[in-house]
Amino acid sequence: MKRQTADLVRALGAVNKHLPRVSTELLTEAMAAEKQREFAGLLIGLASLLTSHADEQEPRDLFTLADRVRDTGRELLQTAVQLEAGTLGGGDLKEVSGLLRALAEVLELYGDKLPVPPASTDEPESPEPPAS
Repeated sequence: MKRQTADLVRALGAVNKHLPRVSTELLTEAMAAEKQREFAGLLIGLASLLTSHADEQEPRDLFTLADRVRDTGRELLQTAVQLEAGTLGGGDLKEVSGLLRALAEVLELYGDKLPVPPASTDEPESPEPPAS
């Protein structure tokens, strides 16, 4: 089993473990806002893992710069969630650091080679006045 699949299954288990308590506390309005945010972080991390896992299931013809930036962004969001939950180790942070260095190198190499959209000569639209 791939590490990413194992991480996804663990994240699903963590969410499943907390779901009955979260549901009860939400229904009784006993869940503190901070706990709601913590659980939301778990859900965000789970969504990120599931999206990445699904993306890897589809064959890609070409890996673009946008793909690289998107994937790194997802990993950073996942890292933030893990940092907040206190489940991230030093080795994991070094791995993220490497991802960021690699992304910076790619952006530096290819950023100025990207096509630039033509500048618009149209006047910007003025906002509509508020309804009275």
